[in-house]
Amino acid sequence: MERQNIQAVEELPTHDVEGDTQSQRRLSRRRLIQAAGASAGLVLVWSSRGAAQEASPVASPAASPAASPAAAQRPTIPNDVDSYLAVNEDGTVSLSTSKVEFGQGIETGFRQLVAEELSLPFEQVSIVMGFTDRTPYDLGTFGSLSTRLTGPRIRQAAAEMREWLKELGAESLGSSADQLTVEGGKVFLTSDTAKSVTYAELAAGQKAARELRQDVPLKDPATYTIVGQPIPRVDIPRKVTGEMKYGIDSFIEGMVHGKIVRPPAIGATLQSIDFSEAEKMPGVVGTFRDGEFAGLAAERIEQAEAALAAVKTVWSEVNTGNSNENIYDLIKTTAHDPIPITLETAGNADEETPAPAVDPLANVTNPQTWTFTSPYVNHAPIEPRNALVQVSPDRVDVWVSTQDPFSTRTAVANALGRDPQQVVVTPLASGGAFGSKIITPAAIEAARLAQAFNRPVKLIWSRVEEFMYGQYRPAMRMEITSGVDSDGRIAGWKYDLYSSAYYPETAERPTGAAADWSSNIVEIYDVPNAQTMHYQGQSPLSPYFWRVNGAAPNTFAREVAIDILAETAGQDPVTFRRNHLANNPRMLAVLEAVVEKAGWTPGVGSTGQGVGIAFTYEGGTYVGEVAKVQVDSTTGQIHVLNVDVAIDCGLVVNPAGVEDQAEGSVVMSLSPTLREAITFENGKVTNPSFADYAPITMKETPPITVTIVEDKANPMGGIGEPAVAPVPAAVANAVYDAIGVRLFDMPFTPEHVLALIQAKGGS
Repeated sequence: MERQNIQAVEELPTHDVEGDTQSQRRLSRRRLIQAAGASAGLVLVWSSRGAAQEASPVASPAASPAASPAAAQRPTIPNDVDSYLAVNEDGTVSLSTSKVEFGQGIETGFRQLVAEELSLPFEQVSIVMGFTDRTPYDLGTFGSLSTRLTGPRIRQAAAEMREWLKELGAESLGSSADQLTVEGGKVFLTSDTAKSVTYAELAAGQKAARELRQDVPLKDPATYTIVGQPIPRVDIPRKVTGEMKYGIDSFIEGMVHGKIVRPPAIGATLQSIDFSEAEKMPGVVGTFRDGEFAGLAAERIEQAEAALAAVKTVWSEVNTGNSNENIYDLIKTTAHDPIPITLETAGNADEETPAPAVDPLANVTNPQTWTFTSPYVNHAPIEPRNALVQVSPDRVDVWVSTQDPFSTRTAVANALGRDPQQVVVTPLASGGAFGSKIITPAAIEAARLAQAFNRPVKLIWSRVEEFMYGQYRPAMRMEITSGVDSDGRIAGWKYDLYSSAYYPETAERPTGAAADWSSNIVEIYDVPNAQTMHYQGQSPLSPYFWRVNGAAPNTFAREVAIDILAETAGQDPVTFRRNHLANNPRMLAVLEAVVEKAGWTPGVGSTGQGVGIAFTYEGGTYVGEVAKVQVDSTTGQIHVLNVDVAIDCGLVVNPAGVEDQAEGSVVMSLSPTLREAITFENGKVTNPSFADYAPITMKETPPITVTIVEDKANPMGGIGEPAVAPVPAAVANAVYDAIGVRLFDMPFTPEHVLALIQAKGGS
C-alpha cells in the first residue's frame, strides 16, 4: 500500500532553557545533554538537583516492545548553524526545531529571536517544528525549557549566520566586515548604504557550514526592536479560522479505528479473552492479542466501540486495599532510603553536594511541625491521547499530538522492532498536554495494531481511558519542622518530602517524576541549617510529569509554613519574607512589585482582609503571587476574587506571551487548589469523567494581573510553568488571613473548609 499524506498537517513549536549563571541552582549542561540525547521512548526526569535522569516509558499493556539493536541509537543535539537556519531563494529565513507549539507561544518567540539577530522583519522568518524528518533534535517540549535552552541556541545560530553573511558581504563589496551593517535582509556599507547586497544573493543556496560559538557577538538588548515587543501569537488565527488541525482530526484514506481492551483496575492481569462475538460485529477488520496487550479495529469508530463492548474477558482481582484515603500513609510507610535534595554550584555542577552533617534543628528551641498533603491530579487535557499510524515495509508514519516527536519516534520503533530512522513522526496540534503527551501510549498502541492488521490505524482514547489509564501528578506528603530565633529569623529547617514513586518499565530504581521541584527552601530564602530529604514510596497509580511537577505542592507547604513562622515571630508575612531575601535581590524585587500592585498593607496573623502571598523559583524564573479571597462561612466555599502576579523571567522575548502564560498557569493551578483530586480504590479510579472530576469553570476564574520585572542583562528564563506553583499557597494564606483557618491538605473543597470552620468553633 502506498504511503498516504495526512490532511492539513500543521507545523508546530516548543519550550526551552538556558542555564542561569547567576542563580543558586545549576543545571549541568553535560548531564542535561546526555539525558536529552536519550533515545526516543525515554523521558527526562528533571530534578531540582540538576540531574536529568533517564527513564523508560510508563509500563502499560501497550508498551511491551521487542527491542531492536537500532533502537539504542540516540539522537544528539546538533551544534551547527545549518541544522537550524537556512536562507531561502527569496531572502527569507527558515528556522527548524524539534519543539512543538501547543499554546505556549514559542512559535512566535523563536521567530522574534531569529528576526532580531538577523535584522529581518518578523514576517520574513518562517518556522518548521517537530517533524522528525525535517528538523534537528533539540529536546522535547517540557519543563519550561524551550526559551531557556533552545532560545539561546537559536540566538547563537542567527548571530553566527549574521557574521557569515557579513563575511560574504565584505568579499562581495570589497570591504571589511567591520565596515558593514545588516538590515532588512541586506548587507551594506555603513558609510554608503547604496552599496549593498541581499542575503539571498550572498547565500546563493549554499550552507553556512559554521559551528555555534558561545562567544559569538549577540546584539545589545538595548538596541532590540523585535525582541521585547508584544507581537501577537501567530498560531491564534489558525485556531480561530479552524485551519489548525489537531491530532484528533488526523485522517488518511483506508484507515481503520482501533480500540484497546483495558483491565477493570490498574494491576489486573488478563486471564482469558473471547473475541468471537466481537469478530461478528459489523465493520470489524481484525482482533489481536499479544500477552497483556489486546485490541481490535473496525472501519468506523462507533463500530470499534460496539465491538469492544462485545469482547468477553476474565481478569485477576485487585484487592490491595489501597485508596486515596490511605495514600499518604502508604507512601510514608513504604518509603525507600531518602535522597538529599541539595544544590549544585558552578564548582560541582556534576556532583551532588552531601547533605549537611549537622542537625538542622540544633538551634531551634521551640520547634513546630506541620504535615501537608497533595493528592494525585490528572492532566485532564480537553483533547485525549490519540495517534494515527501507517506501517509500510520500509517506513512507519506516525501522526500524533505529542510534546516530544523524537522520543515518540524511538518508542514506536522499539515497539515494532524497527530502526528509529524508519519512523517518521508528524506532529499535529495538541488540545492540551501539560506533560501527558511527552510520549503518548496511543502512538505505541496504534502502531502495534497497524502492524498486526496491515492497515493504517487511528486510535483515540476515550475520556474514561484518560482518567483511568493515564498518568498523574504524584501524590505527595510534606513534613516540615522549623522555628524562629530571638531575632525573629528562621533558626533551622527540616523538610521531609514523601512522594509516590514512578517505577518505569525495566527501571532498576524509581524516579521522582520531578516531585522534588521547589522543595529546597534555600533556593529562595536565606535559612541556616536547612535540610531537605526526598523519600519515595509505593504508588498504586502511575505518577508522571505534570505542569511544574511537584513545585505546586512543595511551594504550598513551604509558603504556608513561612506564614506560620512569620506570625510566630510577631511579623507580617511580607516583612518576614523580606528579612530572609537579602541574598536574593531578584526575588526581593518581585516581592516589592507584587505587593505594590496588590495595594496590600499586611498585618500580623489573621487580619480579615483575605489576602495571601507566596513565591517560587522555577525554570530560572522568579514568581510572586498575591491572592485575595472571600470565604462563605456557612458553606466553606472559597471565592478567589483576584490574583496579582509579579514575574522575573530574565530577558523577555514577548511580554504578551509572558502575560498569557502566567494567566493560564494561575487558572490551571486554581483547579487542583480548589477541587481537582483523583479518587481511587483497589486500582480503579472512581471519578473518571469531567463531571465527576469537576475542574473549575470559566465563571470561577478571577481577574489576574501580571507585572513583569525585567533586567535585559539576565538570561532568558522559563515561563510556561513557574506561575503554577505559588497559587495554592497564596490562596491558603489568604484563607487564613480571612477567617483564621489554616489549610494543610489539598484540595480546599467546601466540605473540607467547612469542617475546619466548624472545628474552630464558629465563622
